[in-house]
Amino acid sequence: MAAPLLFVARRQLDAVVPFATKTSGYAELKVQAFGYTSEPILLAAAAASPALFTADRSGRGQLAALNQNGSLNSPANPASAGDVVTVYGTGFGVTTPSSQDGVIDVSQVNFKVPDGLSLGAAAVVVSAGVFASPPGVTVAVK
Repeated sequence: MAAPLLFVARRQLDAVVPFATKTSGYAELKVQAFGYTSEPILLAAAAASPALFTADRSGRGQLAALNQNGSLNSPANPASAGDVVTVYGTGFGVTTPSSQDGVIDVSQVNFKVPDGLSLGAAAVVVSAGVFASPPGVTVAVK
């Protein structure tokens, strides 16, 4: 099945994984362009691969997060203990109802900032079943 492309460079293709893709075992990837079809590559399939959106879109550092009052979370505008912070991500697995193929699924995660955190950048990791988001993303806390 075709996967809509988001970005193409000499050594990189970013695509939206179709919702009908298998969630275990292996999936076969082939690239078709200009009448040419690549050799298939086997990729491990997973039920989820969560990741959170960051402020600079790098996938590392400060999250694109909202404080409880709706303001943008940042080192200049940190959240306090007890506040609810909202972050956004994708890759949390199959949804019901499923999204339309070609549409990036965006999930919202709300969490309460716990007491006892050090001031500054607090690490955030979210899970979808046994699958965790990559480390290295933070929200600002005071």
